[in-house]
Amino acid sequence: MRIKETLQAFSLLSILGIIYVSFLSCTGHGHETREMAAQSTVNVRMAAEPSARYKDFILQIKELRLATQDGKDTRTLKVDQSFTLPAQTGHDAPAELLKGQNIPPKEYRLVSIVLDPRTEKNSVTLASGLPRPLVVPDAVTVQLEGLPQGSKTSRTYDIRIVLDTDRSIQRTRVDGSEAQDRFTLRPSLRAVDASSTGSIKGKLTNGEGAPQKDVLVTAQIAQGGDEGVVRCTRTDALGNYSLDLLPGSRTYHLVTLPEFGPQGGIKAQIVKEQPLTTPAEVPVQGEAPLEPASASGTLRGTIHRTVNAAEHDEVEVLQELPLPGGKSTRRVVVHRLLPMLSADGAESSFEIKLPAGRYQVRPARVSVTAGRPASRNLDFQRLDCEVKPDETHSLDLR
Repeated sequence: MRIKETLQAFSLLSILGIIYVSFLSCTGHGHETREMAAQSTVNVRMAAEPSARYKDFILQIKELRLATQDGKDTRTLKVDQSFTLPAQTGHDAPAELLKGQNIPPKEYRLVSIVLDPRTEKNSVTLASGLPRPLVVPDAVTVQLEGLPQGSKTSRTYDIRIVLDTDRSIQRTRVDGSEAQDRFTLRPSLRAVDASSTGSIKGKLTNGEGAPQKDVLVTAQIAQGGDEGVVRCTRTDALGNYSLDLLPGSRTYHLVTLPEFGPQGGIKAQIVKEQPLTTPAEVPVQGEAPLEPASASGTLRGTIHRTVNAAEHDEVEVLQELPLPGGKSTRRVVVHRLLPMLSADGAESSFEIKLPAGRYQVRPARVSVTAGRPASRNLDFQRLDCEVKPDETHSLDLR
């Protein structure tokens, strides 16, 4: 009898289990149960591109948010830590914001960084070594590149976020001194899934074959007829560099940026034209040797446009340079910055030391909408100019 009663009880439990599973399936809860069982994993690292103006950042990050393209499905991941991002060498280890965090499998396309806006938590160290409080936004959102379409199944997100340093810090004039002027973070970010991108690695030398250290080298691609910077780094003590790239098939121009130091200056140069299909790691060989800049002048400009908290202006300086071999030329970016803002926000200004030569100045208006990536408006007047040795050329941009 006991065996018979046990079998009857087991049969009843089985029937109840089938009814319960059917109920979950009809109500949609079964899908959620399966979703919880099938998890994706997310790792997030962040780095700052090198700059001659700034040494490092300290940012207090409260949380990260991953969202689908329409923003309807968002996952919030707690961080609550302070991170230091070096901004001079370009080959420091990136800060690890998250590692091995489980999330439901969705097609996540947007990444948001939520910051602690208290100024005592955030700072920027200038190239002079002076630390300054940094005013930060509540949050910033960036498009996640490199994901294949239909990425809804379980996968590992290996997200690398890069802060474009020279286009991310705005200085507001108080009395014109580093110790008193105000510094604001206007984050210009890129985020890629590292598993689907590649890299270019190479070495820069001078005309005598000696390695060139601490040289700013960029990867640029065609954007609207001109080149646009997509990656930037510095060479190490042996002249080596490595640039993480974008997904897909593209042709990159590797461009060195002009700089001046105690040992003199170097010109901007296109040192290599390199086709690449990612994911791949491509060793570059045969880069053109770097040429010294024998003469320099100053480019000064003023932008007469009022901005507000949701927008700001940025400036890129372009130059027509020969491709390796000298058969043709490309107009590439040789300098980029956020101009200094006046105290009333009515205008902004900049001053740049450049090798003597002809340039084009391209201003842009950047607008920020909460929860969406920033947009850039390039429909403004471009100005051609010539920088002559030991002279200052002034521009008015409107």
